[in-house]
Amino acid sequence: MSALKIWCMIILLMMIYSCSYNEQFKDTITPVTYQDTPHRSADSIGKLRRLLIMPVEVLSYKGRYLSRDSLETAEIKYEKACVQFLTEKKGYNIITLRGADGKLKTDLLKDLDDKKILTTYKTWRRESPGKQSAEIIQNIGNIMSVDGVLVVWIKERRPWNAIDGILNIALMNIPLVYNMASPNIGALIYETSTGDLVWSEKQSTFIIEPDNYTDSIVSLFTDLENAVPLQLIKE
Repeated sequence: MSALKIWCMIILLMMIYSCSYNEQFKDTITPVTYQDTPHRSADSIGKLRRLLIMPVEVLSYKGRYLSRDSLETAEIKYEKACVQFLTEKKGYNIITLRGADGKLKTDLLKDLDDKKILTTYKTWRRESPGKQSAEIIQNIGNIMSVDGVLVVWIKERRPWNAIDGILNIALMNIPLVYNMASPNIGALIYETSTGDLVWSEKQSTFIIEPDNYTDSIVSLFTDLENAVPLQLIKE
């Protein structure tokens, strides 16, 4: 085996190992909807047990969805999967901005500039909030009476065809390595008390046929601390 091939294999293994990126940004987490309990550690994300989930953002490629309605259907499906997992498996109380019909209830944020709220959050998915967005988080959190705000994003990847496969081989697996190293799903949690980003998880999902990202999205929360002990969560 040539030295070049060995190096390519080493790089590929390193990329696979580092395709998940989890970060916690604060040493002290503060809930605002209840009196903090002393038995939880100061940096426990689980203390933010009442979370508002913002509308899940799906960034797709041209031709993936036939209409805005079909895209919104996918967004609602992923949002429901997040809510169900966090509620049933992690013990969080998840608040949404949607009614039973799936439509956004912007009147819940009538004290704010609705358009600004529902578009500004899209810029938060890959960076820490600045002063303005931190204030927006605090305002949202206080109006909705939640301990934190959850943002989930998905960047769907175009499925590979035969030509893509041949090109990947010709380029010594560089496109494959790049895809595996580039996060395309992520979740972020901001706390209401300060508006700061306190937790994030980003992953790379190399899906040949991206018809369903539900399992991948749910896996973002696998290592998230429980809001209540597992024994108290109803099965």
